[in-house]
Amino acid sequence: MKKSLDMIGDLKEKGGDDWENFSKNFGKYLKVGIVEDNDNRKDIAPLVRFQSTADPKATITLGDYVGRMKEGQDCIYYVSGEGRAQCELSPALDKIKEQGYEVLFCTDPLDELCMVEIKDFEGKEVIDLSKDTVKGVDTEAKVSFCRLRSRVPNSGCRDCSGYQAIERVHVA
Repeated sequence: MKKSLDMIGDLKEKGGDDWENFSKNFGKYLKVGIVEDNDNRKDIAPLVRFQSTADPKATITLGDYVGRMKEGQDCIYYVSGEGRAQCELSPALDKIKEQGYEVLFCTDPLDELCMVEIKDFEGKEVIDLSKDTVKGVDTEAKVSFCRLRSRVPNSGCRDCSGYQAIERVHVA
């Protein structure tokens, strides 16, 4: 396995059409390797490619992403969808784009599984933007929404610090 990964790494370093063709034809199998091969996950991670907000036509590696990260950005962000268009319409992108951060698009179910298994890359945590609590993102909009909602009677949101307690349940 080590020899195969070294050979693929050499192909990546050379770049060009050979690397592009390899990625296009076998990239899916590298992602399967990340999901299934715990022992070699860290060695395979630099080889996989994803779409991103940076370029609508090109795919990038996690190393490319980390190399372009803005100063102060601590995490690798991704959003999942059935295609690039759906990912671009995700409301989760708004705050991140305002901060000028690049976001990876997981357009295949295997992409998302791959990101979940990677967890972190070069010391940067991998974060799914569709989750409620996103590290490194201003949550002011979420708090404002909750405050507005608290003005509406029976909205179920008294404050933003936690869950409203259930006082009584009646079965009809």
